[in-house]
Amino acid sequence: MANADNLPKTLSHEEAVRRGRKGGLKAAENNRRRKSMKEAGEILLSLEVKDKQVIQELKNQGIEDEELSNVMAIMYRNIVAAMNGNVKAATFIRDTIGENPSNKVEMNAEVSGEPRIQIFLPDNGRDDGENNT
Repeated sequence: MANADNLPKTLSHEEAVRRGRKGGLKAAENNRRRKSMKEAGEILLSLEVKDKQVIQELKNQGIEDEELSNVMAIMYRNIVAAMNGNVKAATFIRDTIGENPSNKVEMNAEVSGEPRIQIFLPDNGRDDGENNT
């Protein structure tokens, strides 16, 4: 049961400011770390492939030496996996190249005449049928 002994104490203005600042600094630190992880991932993906077997597989597919990156190796290996029936690999490839049908929206429309805006308001029972403006 709640009583004066177990209710949270009200913070002073100074304590609230101190805690808010501390939380803001921690959030900024997390944002910096997240950004640096993204940058690290981009760097690692752009590096040349070092695995001799992967290099040979890519060359057998006609990939030029200057295009031998980790991104190319990952895509190639996922394509091979998809061709062997791996549905997750096929989904990864489809989504990566932007062919996910649930993310595509195509709109075709023609507008003729003067544009009109209609606003439909729900019946809230307050309309008496008269214009009271």
